[in-house]
Amino acid sequence: MISLASRLLAFIYFRLSVFSRPYLRRVHKKFFSSRSEIKIESTKNPEMEQTEIDELKNRGFLNIELNEETSKIFKQVELKINNAINNEKDSPKGSVTKNYLKRIDLDNHPDIIQLGLQLVLSRQILDYAYGYLGEKPLLTEFKVLVSDTNDEPVGSQLFHCDFDDERMLKVFVYINKVTKDHGPLQAIDKDSSERIRAETKYRYGVEGGTGISSHSDKYGQLGEKGYTEFLAEAGDVTLIDAAGCFHRGSRRCQMPRVVLYGSYCTRSSYRFPPFNRVIDTDYLLRIGSPMHIYKNFYPEKSSYLINDVQPNSKQD
Repeated sequence: MISLASRLLAFIYFRLSVFSRPYLRRVHKKFFSSRSEIKIESTKNPEMEQTEIDELKNRGFLNIELNEETSKIFKQVELKINNAINNEKDSPKGSVTKNYLKRIDLDNHPDIIQLGLQLVLSRQILDYAYGYLGEKPLLTEFKVLVSDTNDEPVGSQLFHCDFDDERMLKVFVYINKVTKDHGPLQAIDKDSSERIRAETKYRYGVEGGTGISSHSDKYGQLGEKGYTEFLAEAGDVTLIDAAGCFHRGSRRCQMPRVVLYGSYCTRSSYRFPPFNRVIDTDYLLRIGSPMHIYKNFYPEKSSYLINDVQPNSKQD
């Protein structure tokens, strides 16, 4: 009976398309909000870190260099990922919905899961995620993505804002050098994006009030400051609020772009609602904490993979 109720709850919720309706978004946040007061001890210079976080908050995106400790992890995972790509048997598979994006089947590569999680959940990255989100971050996505060669832009190759949350932080760790030929990430700053959403009555994931689709290059024409293009060396990292900033990527790739990708949301996300706090079932846990499947790979950081933190929790 409880299992049936949990499935019915999830079905009704997603049918409501809460993420695209401002009133329901406010109700959702009020009901599920859990501002965790957990403190994270930074390994960086506090003044420098705050300056960078302020820039991240102002612009909605930031390029960073990995510190010495995290760079060592990168070198290991870079080797593992390149070996997997070069192995014909383990070559990246295409996505059902995005044929221009391929991914490595991580189920066949526990070593990449182990090292990749150590990188994405490193203290350095968590400092930024915690500082930007203002609460204990929840890792909701973790993938190795390969942008295949392509021509006509579609889907996420067009400017759009993600519907996952009010604010979120995507982490792009570049495994190879990224030039204009690699279909680099492009983004419009947060203030300009907010103005564009207001002017177009933007609704996440649906047709806008002006008739512009939620995914369209027309949004790029409305940005007064244009957009930023993220060219990179292997080992560079881009952090971006993909809900707050219009962005696009993997466009007209002439050469593959390989990215270790992670996504952090708050613990009251629209896309990953914490229903398990209402009805505690495995089914609802999978919806609200999709990365809980990796908890045994990194037990000491499992609280960043499972959304069971209550308001003002001190758990770490």
